[in-house]
Amino acid sequence: MDGDKARLRKFATLLEFQNNGIGTKVIKHIISELKDSSVDYFWCDARTSALGFYEKLGLQKQGIEFKKSGVLYYKMAVQWNLEKQT
Repeated sequence: MDGDKARLRKFATLLEFQNNGIGTKVIKHIISELKDSSVDYFWCDARTSALGFYEKLGLQKQGIEFKKSGVLYYKMAVQWNLEKQT
């Protein structure tokens, strides 16, 4: 966390536990806790293969696709206090 911003890093669910709602519950809980704090902007770098997961949770693509270590990503973010600029 950095002031009113929070970043999610290195989030993944083991393959054998995917599609059971575990990751969704974790992210929803994180967002709920952040909304009760001073944080109003939540973001992460998401693999292009996981965009649907994050979009389903309200995050949107920010900027253009980029590559890290040969893997394609987008910055994904959600802001719940739209009166503030990030």
